[in-house]
Amino acid sequence: MRRFLNATACLGFYCLTGAAPAAAQAITPELLQGATIVATVHYEIQWRRGGQEFSGPGSVTYQLNIGAGGSYTGTVTRRGQTPRGPVTSTQSFSGTLGRAREARGAMGGHAVWLLSGNTLRMLRTYQVGGKTAVISFGPGARSCTIRSPFMREIGAGSAIRREAIGGGGTVEITSARQTSSSCQVARR
Repeated sequence: MRRFLNATACLGFYCLTGAAPAAAQAITPELLQGATIVATVHYEIQWRRGGQEFSGPGSVTYQLNIGAGGSYTGTVTRRGQTPRGPVTSTQSFSGTLGRAREARGAMGGHAVWLLSGNTLRMLRTYQVGGKTAVISFGPGARSCTIRSPFMREIGAGSAIRREAIGGGGTVEITSARQTSSSCQVARR
């Protein structure tokens, strides 16, 4: 069993969340069908690799296309700054809302997208620690905002450990502060 420090209490892939505020409209998979959500989060990141400490900007962009019955396809593009220059990695994924899946690619782990109230939440595990993306929708799911903190794993040290963007070994993320974000919903 893995436990994380975060505002959301997670047990495995079961997530305990409070009910949506009374003023918030419940967003359904049917309402999102045909929508493309593009959400970007920018960070100031500190990390360790090979005993050396580094810091710099980074970003993650999720593009999520919602289909019938809560199915989805999408991409996640990670950008970072290394001592050798900028690096970018894009990974495709697909699944169904509410069903956990094994994450492909070098970072491994598992991921699940959950829809509750007016919020679409992604939970993602890494070798150690994880990440969540919380997309909150405005009325009718015509607008959105995103916040996406990394999660420390209780009892596993103070760093998040995962494969580096673009491969080439493991990094330990010691700090990641979200500096800005953008989110938009487009309809087909």
